[in-house]
Amino acid sequence: MRKYLIIIALILIAVAIGAYFFLFGKKDVCRNVVPEDARAVLVIDAKQALGQLDFSVSDIFKALKHHQRQKEEDKSGWGIDMLAPMYGFVSSDNYVCGVFALSNAVDFEAKLKAEEIKIESQRGFKWASKGEILLCFDNRKALIMGPVIMGQADAMRGRMVEWMTQRSHKVPILANLKKDDGVINLRSTLAVVPPSFTSQLFGSLNDANLNDIFLNASLRIKERSFLLSTELESEDEEFTNYASEYDKLLRPIDGSKLPASMEEPTLRAVFNVDGEKVLPKLRENFLLRTILVGLNMCVDLDMMIKAIDGDVLVELGGQNVFSPDFAANAQIRNQDFLRNSKDWCSGSSTFGSSCQALGEKDFVLQYAGSQFFFGVLDDLLYLSSDDVKTHRFSAPQSEDEISRVREQAHGKRIYVSVNLARMLDSISAVGTNTGFEKETTSLDRVNVSVTDFRHIEYELTTTERPTDFIKRLLK
Repeated sequence: MRKYLIIIALILIAVAIGAYFFLFGKKDVCRNVVPEDARAVLVIDAKQALGQLDFSVSDIFKALKHHQRQKEEDKSGWGIDMLAPMYGFVSSDNYVCGVFALSNAVDFEAKLKAEEIKIESQRGFKWASKGEILLCFDNRKALIMGPVIMGQADAMRGRMVEWMTQRSHKVPILANLKKDDGVINLRSTLAVVPPSFTSQLFGSLNDANLNDIFLNASLRIKERSFLLSTELESEDEEFTNYASEYDKLLRPIDGSKLPASMEEPTLRAVFNVDGEKVLPKLRENFLLRTILVGLNMCVDLDMMIKAIDGDVLVELGGQNVFSPDFAANAQIRNQDFLRNSKDWCSGSSTFGSSCQALGEKDFVLQYAGSQFFFGVLDDLLYLSSDDVKTHRFSAPQSEDEISRVREQAHGKRIYVSVNLARMLDSISAVGTNTGFEKETTSLDRVNVSVTDFRHIEYELTTTERPTDFIKRLLK
C-alpha cells in the first residue's frame, strides 16, 4: 500500500511541476521588440492575473477544457499565447503598437484568412493590413501598429522589421516601469496625451515640459475589487509648483463630522477646502465668474463661499439620473453672510432670480422655474434641491454606511463614491436600456480617492469575488 502511495505522490509532484512550467514557465519573446526610444509602455502580466484571481486547480482545468472545446468547435484557435507577457507601446513618432506571443502561428494565420484578411510574405515576415492597421508576425510573435496611412506603409514595415529582430537592449521607460504586483502596468510620458486633454486637465501648466512628466499606473485584483493606482512623477519645477498649489487648495479630509444627509445616494463626494482660497480660483473660470456675478446680485454668495472652512459633502440621488436630487453640506467658520439676509428677500427679482425666507436661517432661491434651498442647519451651510424641513434629506443612514465613508475619506483630498446599482436603476427608470444590466449585477461601487495631486486610486468593488465575476462574463 505504501508503495502505491509513493507512486501516486510522485505522479502528483510530476503533474504539479509540469503545470507550473506550463502556466508560469513561458519565455518572454516580446520584451525586446519594444524600441529604446518608446514614449509609453504597457505590460499585461498573465502570471499576476492567475495569482490574484485565485483560480483553483479545478478552475484551471475547467478553463483548459473549455478552451479545448471551443478550439474543436472553431476548428482552430487564434494561436495567441495568452499566458506570455504582452506589451503595448507608443513609438517616438506617436505610433501605437502592441506585441504578443504566438503559441501556433499556423492557427493565427488561418484565423486572419478566415476574416478575409490578405497575408503576404516579405522581408522574412508575414504581413497583413486592414484599414490603417499594419500587422507583422513570425512563428513566435506578432507586432501590430497603427494608424498607418498607405503612403507610410513601406517605411513603417522597415521600422517594424528592425524592432522584431532586435536583441536584448536597454529601454529607459521600460526599465523605470514600477515593479509592483500589477496585472497591468503602464508608464508613459504626458507628452503622448492629446494637447486638448492636457490643457483641460492642467490649464495653468503652460511652462512645464510634458516629456519630463510621467504617468505610472497599475491595475491589481483584490479580494472583492479591481484597483487602479496612478501616480504622476516628475522633477520639473513648474509641475512641482502646480502640484503644491493644488495640495494647498484641497486639504486632507477630516471626516469626523460628516453629516448624515441623503439616504443611499447615487453619488457622494467629499473634500476639504478654505473658501477664501477657493473663491479666487473659481473666478478664473469665465463661466463660473459670470454665474457668481449674477447670483451675488441676489444673495451674498461670495461671503458664503468665504465662510466655508472644512469638509464639504456633496450627494446626488433620486430616481432620474439625468435630473438628480442633490444635497450639499459644508463646515463653516462663521455665519457673517446672514447679516444682510433681509435684503435678499425684498421681493424683487434680479436677472430672473428671487429669494424668499423660510425662517431665520433658511431660504429658497428661485431661478428659471427651479428652486434651490439653502441656509444654516446644525452649524453647517447647506444647499439642497428640496426643503430640509420635509426631512427628505435627513433620513437616518445606517451607522455602518456613515462609518465606511468617514474611514475611506479620512486623509484624502478628494473622495468620490458612485453606487453603480442605484445609477443603473435610475437609468432604467427613465426608459434607457444600456444592455449591460445582466452583466453588471455583481458590480457594487466605483470609488475615487485622491491622496494628493500626484496620487489617485480608482476602485471598482464587486459583490462577489472577481474570479467568479470574470468567469461569469466569459460564459
